[in-house]
Amino acid sequence: MGSTYLTSSTDRTLMYYLQQLITHENYNPEALTNDIALMFINGYIPWNWPTVTALALNSQLVATNTDCLISGWGLLQQSGTFSSNTLQAATVPIVSYATCRISYNSVPVSQVCAGYWTGGVDACQGDSGGPMSCNGMLAGIVSYGAGCAAPGYPGVYTNVSFYYDWIVQKNNSLNYTIYHNGGVRQGSNWSYLGILPLLVAFLLEL
Repeated sequence: MGSTYLTSSTDRTLMYYLQQLITHENYNPEALTNDIALMFINGYIPWNWPTVTALALNSQLVATNTDCLISGWGLLQQSGTFSSNTLQAATVPIVSYATCRISYNSVPVSQVCAGYWTGGVDACQGDSGGPMSCNGMLAGIVSYGAGCAAPGYPGVYTNVSFYYDWIVQKNNSLNYTIYHNGGVRQGSNWSYLGILPLLVAFLLEL
């Protein structure tokens, strides 16, 4: 993290190892419900790092038509072959449940839709797990969609507010006795002592 490049690093790139992965116990790979996980990493991310910022967890539904920021290194189009090497970002509006259910039939409140009915702007393959920031908070996590940016099919995101209590409870269950203090900055032998559980999605400042 900390770099806009996928396959190369800079002096601001931070690298960590995964110590523990907590997936949702009721994840359904067919319906893609409960599509959320937490990662416990082996290093502390400095709060004042110039190219990374943590997003506060959103705790309530975001109003329809609110503009939100999505980002990722996924495919640039549905028929694409390669992921983007540079971080891409776009703005998409929250879509009402009534409208989204026209496209997907069943969209539970544990999910939230965002995008343009006319298509053209969306997350794509390779962006899954990435953040959707609304009003400066983490409101969604890229989950699925019918194609990429297809008319009439907005993107579907895990609704963070629905899982707020689950996130807090699982975060409090982490076993810090296995913490290894092993955060590394690329290009040096830097390490930073401390503890920080990392939510799956961080928004990199562009």
